[in-house]
Amino acid sequence: MDYDVSGTIVESLRTGDRFKFSFLSEKKAQVTFEGERIETGCRSVRTESFGSRVPMIGPILNFLIFKVIYRKKANRNVIRDNMILDNQYLTDILVNGKYPR
Repeated sequence: MDYDVSGTIVESLRTGDRFKFSFLSEKKAQVTFEGERIETGCRSVRTESFGSRVPMIGPILNFLIFKVIYRKKANRNVIRDNMILDNQYLTDILVNGKYPR
């Protein structure tokens, strides 16, 4: 699934066996990708955080947005399937040196 999202890369670290990229979207969602080579293959982590990060106000806004207003719009299967595909891509990149088209 392709997303039409604009934002900024706020962190970009890369070494021979490891990387970490953080992306902050214009909607204030942050996605961080981390990967590293290990003896048996690779290890990767993808972290997505959504909502307001402002102390005191953030938890209240997050509750209203994600539990009240948009509760039924979240499709967890789409997120899960997307993360499985990302893991396959990361394995190809880190283990085989093969990048997706």
